[in-house]
Amino acid sequence: MDRNRPDNNRLPTFPQRMTERYHALVSEPQALSRALLSPPRKSFRVNRLKTDPDSAQARMENYGCRLEPVPWYADAFVIADYPPDSPRSEPLMLPQVLGHIHMQELASMLPPLTLSNELGNAERVLDACAAPGSKSTQIASLMANRGLLVANDKQFGRIRALKFNLERQGVLNAAITNHDLRHWPSGQHYPVILLDAPCSAEGTLRKNPHLLLRWNESLLEGHRSLQTQLILRAYDLLSPGGVLLYSTCSLAPEENEAVVDTLLREREHVTIEPIQVDGITLSPGVTAFENHRFDDRVAACARAWPHLHNIDGFFMARIRKS
Repeated sequence: MDRNRPDNNRLPTFPQRMTERYHALVSEPQALSRALLSPPRKSFRVNRLKTDPDSAQARMENYGCRLEPVPWYADAFVIADYPPDSPRSEPLMLPQVLGHIHMQELASMLPPLTLSNELGNAERVLDACAAPGSKSTQIASLMANRGLLVANDKQFGRIRALKFNLERQGVLNAAITNHDLRHWPSGQHYPVILLDAPCSAEGTLRKNPHLLLRWNESLLEGHRSLQTQLILRAYDLLSPGGVLLYSTCSLAPEENEAVVDTLLREREHVTIEPIQVDGITLSPGVTAFENHRFDDRVAACARAWPHLHNIDGFFMARIRKS
């Protein structure tokens, strides 16, 4: 048995209530359940601040790895196979240490990618919940180390990992801050904000099946309260005409569409823009769930489903302040 992969025979089973919720969200709930309990694919992103995709691919293949390009992102690859008789981590060590590649789940690459047009010309960008830095380093790469990237995280214990990843990947345009976004100083505004909010992480069950052991709906409601406060503050920090990308790795409408619905009700001049990524067709946002009806505009949000897209479950809302 491959020790780097979970033993599906020992995985926790889905709570009955969670299964019922999935039946309401997708047309093939059993396919979703199987996908969530299947081994995840290993993927990495090439860091263009230090190398290019062709060079990184050649190096990895020289190490004996078999790679699959990702059709919707030229900088991303899936590791389809490792060299025989070699520890799985060994071929990855040097490229990672040098900062040429960054191991990152494909769904996690989507938020910065959907902001790529804005990031190429942005003078200031706020990554509001940045640690450990996967998306911050990707943002810096898309900014080509120009402008100012404010990489913020509330938890001081996670700042070390954020700093390490920024330095390892050659990021020169980032300032690290340690604030609770809900109490961010007034008078500062940003044309581009990424809010990858803390969440229940339901969409990451493929690599974190232990999350099933502590899942309950009270947990979802607790996250929703925090996420609502965060999105309202992030929107208040957005410059007129600016773009806020709200994302989670949760499947729960409470943490996703319900949060965006609250923003639409409590703030003015909010536009939810469609999200399009060439090469992948994401699913629309959910406008109704159980006894709740959301603003029809949340249909413009985007969802990634493990059984449909073969990546972690993910949610994104692209929000413009007009």
